[in-house]
Amino acid sequence: MMWFGTDNCIARFDGRHMQNFSFDDPDSNRIVVLKTDPEGRLWAGTQNGAFVHTDSGFQLVEGTQDGAVACFFFSDKVLIGTGNGRVLQAGTHEDGRRF
Repeated sequence: MMWFGTDNCIARFDGRHMQNFSFDDPDSNRIVVLKTDPEGRLWAGTQNGAFVHTDSGFQLVEGTQDGAVACFFFSDKVLIGTGNGRVLQAGTHEDGRRF
């Protein structure tokens, strides 16, 4: 499986078919960075926040909206670098939502 970030969406190619994933906001569809974590989840940094792909699709990482996400760093924590120089740490609520 290959993932591509474009100015209009995220695209997934399985060797035969291309599938596009888009978000509600045009700035969120401008993909800046894609990276997989050690567990194999795909993280997407956009011009308007970070998203993580789970079994239920892409989920917004709370607190990252309204700003560009430039990079991800995975260790025992998930760190998110923003376009304005901030570093955020991602976590998970009890109900599975990301923050």
